[in-house]
Formats: sequence, structure tokens, C-alpha cells
Amino acid sequence: MAAPSGSRATRLAARRRSVFRRTLAATIGALLVIVVGAGAVGLLQGPQLARADIDVASTVADSGARLILYADRPIREVSADDVTVTPAAPVTVQTEGTAILIRFDAVLAYDTDYEVTVDDVRSPGSAPLSDFAYAFSTGEPPLYILERDDTGDDHIRRIDIAGEGETVFAAPRIQQFEVVADDLVVATITDEDHSQLFSVPLSGGEPTEIPLPGEGRVEQLQSSPRQFLVGFLYSQDAGTATSIESGLFVLRTKTDDPPVRVRATGTEETNVTQWSFVPSTTSVLVRTFDDELVVADALVPGDPVLLGDALFIHGFLVDEQTAIVERIDAIVQVDLLTGEESPFPVPPDLTGNPGELASLSGSAYVRIYSQYDAASGSLSQSVELVDDETSRRLYAVDDVGTSILQVCASPNGQYIAVVEARNRAEFGSDLYPILPMPRGVSTVLIERKSAEVAATIAGFDLPWCARPPTD
Repeated sequence: MAAPSGSRATRLAARRRSVFRRTLAATIGALLVIVVGAGAVGLLQGPQLARADIDVASTVADSGARLILYADRPIREVSADDVTVTPAAPVTVQTEGTAILIRFDAVLAYDTDYEVTVDDVRSPGSAPLSDFAYAFSTGEPPLYILERDDTGDDHIRRIDIAGEGETVFAAPRIQQFEVVADDLVVATITDEDHSQLFSVPLSGGEPTEIPLPGEGRVEQLQSSPRQFLVGFLYSQDAGTATSIESGLFVLRTKTDDPPVRVRATGTEETNVTQWSFVPSTTSVLVRTFDDELVVADALVPGDPVLLGDALFIHGFLVDEQTAIVERIDAIVQVDLLTGEESPFPVPPDLTGNPGELASLSGSAYVRIYSQYDAASGSLSQSVELVDDETSRRLYAVDDVGTSILQVCASPNGQYIAVVEARNRAEFGSDLYPILPMPRGVSTVLIERKSAEVAATIAGFDLPWCARPPTD
């Protein structure tokens, strides 16, 4: 077969180039349509939620947990008014580039489904608006409780709200403990009736002894978990070469530094009757042997702030640096930042002898009340919930052999813990030389809204309680 002539080959080549150009043009045109169409759709539909980050466990452990919503493009500033949380929860909102940072200003409820919506999200210079929505479910953080047995080892148990759980540490004569991050700080009592302090990994492993100033007694062990701080009152036996009487010491966990004495009143010789960490800070609130009320930084020496006299420190308003303090003539709220003082709300309908209390919010608290019947010689006790100066009863005992020792609240106010001792005449005391407790002491967990008992658990010293009960 003859080869194509030159002119025919030229025509075939030209035809192929023409087909290629038409195909290429069509492809580019299609791509342009797709790109322009996608851009138009993007401009018309506004920003979209690309992803979200949240540590759900932290939302039920402490206030300040964050949900971060990321848009697929930079967005204009979002305010708290644009954000709705269901069930309702207070939030603080910031916008940074493509991210909306939502800070939960209160501890969220346990075992609850939450939805967070953000209305009218828009890009700078763009009119279309979008709504973001994100849902998550909370669980419940583990609890820890101390169950004593003066015939054998005492046990610190990790439990749930129902009281089910396992032992995480056991030793003879456990005085009390604190939970800081992933460690227990445990005070035990030696055969010579002195205190020892240990750091115990919750993941397992051998305890590490924390050095004390000498052979003496540790009391009022407390912690500030956010600051990784533990504090306690320490006294050495009278007559020792370096005698210390009720000095306040603090230490940072996860370090090898020994405990350091706090110069609460500007001198190391301050004798402390009662104390507490100011929530979420390194400061301490102290009541001295002379009933002076003082606030000072536990780590940085400086001028302490004197706040007058006090008979008792009841605690703090939830998530605030406002102390609830009992003066000689009344209970007051003291703003530790300004020193300003305001009355503490007490309903006029409550009668009886008031005892310990636990704050639930700026206007709500629970408190122990005792009633003595002179005619019968009987004593009854109750736990009353006060909210906006109205009250209702959550729990009561009228058994002459039962005493309510303490009331505490979960960080979110969802549950109330009542520490009680039953059959005291029959069971007696464990006779520990430091922080003795009635045998058979138990903790009753009560659901706040329904006033129903969720569980009755053997033991005491829940992390919800800032200090141990007093017998």
C-alpha cells in the first residue's frame, strides 16, 4: 500500500491537533465551571464546620473546659450571645482566625447529652450566614473514698456514683488522702503515732515517701489540683529540738522539693488553727491561733492581707475567690480580691442549731441543722437546701444513735454527700491517734434535684470535701 502523500499527512496531523485543542478547551472549560461553581456555592452557603476538639472528661472534672469549633475559612468574631448550650451552661467565647473557643464556666452535669449551637457564623466581607452545631455526651469522673478497718489494712477505693469500684491503695492506719492529677497523696500513722506522707501513682507502682520536717503529726491535708499543690498543718512533739506547733506547709507534686513552711502572716512562726487553698490559685486562707483571718500566697513571699477576726472558715462560693466566713455575730461573704464584705443569705424559716455548710452557687448552699427536743432528750438532724433564701429538706435522721458529721457537694452541684455515723454507741471509735473516726462511718450520695439517695458507701474523705469530717 502506498504511503500517504505529503499533503494528506499534513491534513491528518492538522486534524489531530484540532481535535486535541477542542478536547483540551472542553476539559479546561469544565474545570472552570466546577471551580467557579464551587466558589459560588461556598460564597452562597457561608462558612462550614470543619472539625471540633474537646476533652469530654475535663468537662465534668473542673470548670474551664474548652470546646473548639474550627471553620473551613476565617470567620468574623462570635459573641457569647451567638452560642447556645443545651442543657444550659454558662460560657465564655473567643474567636481566633478559623477557631471559635467556647469555655465552659461551670462543671457540666454527669451522664448528660449536650448540644452546642453557634448562630450566624460569617466570613469577613461575606454576607451568607451559617449555623454550627456540635453534640457530645458526658460521663462521670471517678470518685475516691477511704474505708478504715482498725483490725487490718485500710483501703482507698476508686468508685462510681453507685459505689461500685476497686481498691487502689491499702495500708494500715490511713489518716486521709488527696487526689492530685494521676497521684494519691496519702497520710498514714506509724506504730509510734507519727505521721508519714506518701505519693502513690494511681496507675500502679510503689509509693514514694515525702520527707517531713521531722517526727510529728500531719493534720488538715488539702490540695489545689489545678496548681499541683498539697498542703497540711504540721506539729512536732513537744520538747523536740526544732519544735513546730501547727505550722502550715505546702509542696508541689511531681517534684523532689521538700515541703516549705508558709509565711502566712509574714513570719514562719504563724500557728494555724484552720486553713484552705483559695480555689484555682496558689493562695491560702488562714485562721490563726488568735482567730485572725489572713490570705497570703503560699509560694511567693509577700505582704499578707489581714481580713479581721473569724471563728470558722466554711468554704468558698463555687468558682469564685469569695470566702464564707463565720464572724462573732454573723456569717458573711468576703471577697478576697477587694476585701469587701456582704451578708450571707439565711432563710428566716429555718430553725435549729446550724452546722457545716457547702456552697452550690452564689445563692445556693446546703447546711446541717440540729434540733434538740428537751422534753424527750432526743436530737434530730437534717440537711437543708437553701436557694434564693428559700429552703427544702434533702435528708434527715432522727435516730438517737446516728450523727451527721459533714455535708459536701459535687463540683457541679448535682450530688450532695452526707457523711454520717450510725449506731455510735454500739460501734464506738477507731481510736486513731490522729483524726479518729466512728467505726462504720458511711457517705450517703443524694441527687440534688430529686432528693433521692443514689448510694450509701462505706467510708469518708471524698475529694468533693475540702477537709475531713470532724467527730
